[in-house]
Amino acid sequence: MYRHPQITPYKSSFEFEQLKKWFYSADQKLRARAVQKVAAYATKGSLPHSLESTSLLTSSTLLDEQLSSINADPMPIRLSYAMSLIKFCNGLLDPIQKSTYAMSLNRLAEILQLPTYFVEIRHAGTHEMLPSLEMLRFSAQSALEWLEINYWNEVFESTSSEPPEEKTDQEIDALTDSFKILRKIRREDIHKVYKFGDSTETGTKYWKAMKVLKSVKEDVLLNYMVYQNCLVLKTPLNEKKVNGIRLLYKPILEELGYDVVLGLFQTFLAADTKDELFSVQRTQWLQYFLSNGLTFSRNSIYSKFLNTHSIGVIFALLTKHPLESTAKLLETLSQHKQLLEQTKLTMKVNDQIKFMRTFYISDLSSQPALKKQKSESLFLFEQHELWEPKPFGQS
Repeated sequence: MYRHPQITPYKSSFEFEQLKKWFYSADQKLRARAVQKVAAYATKGSLPHSLESTSLLTSSTLLDEQLSSINADPMPIRLSYAMSLIKFCNGLLDPIQKSTYAMSLNRLAEILQLPTYFVEIRHAGTHEMLPSLEMLRFSAQSALEWLEINYWNEVFESTSSEPPEEKTDQEIDALTDSFKILRKIRREDIHKVYKFGDSTETGTKYWKAMKVLKSVKEDVLLNYMVYQNCLVLKTPLNEKKVNGIRLLYKPILEELGYDVVLGLFQTFLAADTKDELFSVQRTQWLQYFLSNGLTFSRNSIYSKFLNTHSIGVIFALLTKHPLESTAKLLETLSQHKQLLEQTKLTMKVNDQIKFMRTFYISDLSSQPALKKQKSESLFLFEQHELWEPKPFGQS
């Protein structure tokens, strides 16, 4: 805890949390409202640099979305992004430049665990040609993500009056038992659907287990399903097994509803792992969600995962958490042409696919090895009949 009270532009941790939700919402109106709120804070006095940078970067993003929709000149957008990123970088690095002899900005960035490409963007925007719009967009989104983790989440944890709730062993045990029951019932007859209120012995067990899933905290449920050998198994899966496990969990996911599936989508995207098995199965589940094959129960806010209200949010999440498989996932999203046309996202999705294809290069270790070529014979100070003089530099 802080020894002395600190003056903040916001009145309470609740107001701070609300502001964060506005900034990181997919709704343009809420993000614009957050920018206006910070402008009001600025009239009272100086602002924390990270708060100001979040507002500037969000303002640049909103300008991009507004002007790109009418095919306007991209130069004002590039200038806005560049200025916001320069202020973001300078405001973080300059205060820690305390050495008698100036340290390199790359070294300062490493101290802050800030990706060094921000330093390169800053240098290019200040002294060289402006970076491309695609690179500026990516950098701005990465900067907002960095601020969310290293500023917003950190401050909220330090100012929250209530300690964070921990996952209880009882909840984990209850989930383990309930999923065992559900899997056993589903495997007995994979095509049978147990409707709510089924009074048979099996139906009663099924809905009792479903009630447990709905009663635990959502973050506990999401982490269990993703990391506890539930949706993602610790063994390789062929296509037949992948389809089988999807069919196994389909009615369970449909009953849990849109909010839980969206939470699973976000949890999968945010998972920081180098495990190859997990990465492969994660991509398979994300593609399944994007295929829009789930039809949620009546209690859910939406009947389909992808709809005119949610597709913009899904697209924003895919670009916010880029993976090696993001281009493939965006291609799956692009198959829903009618939804994209209705929401005017067709061009943005196609542009992002092109960008991701050029930005992410396949791991060289996964490429087939080149056949070793037989080297030609060299003759050093030896006579041979086929020798022809050739100038240097010519083959």
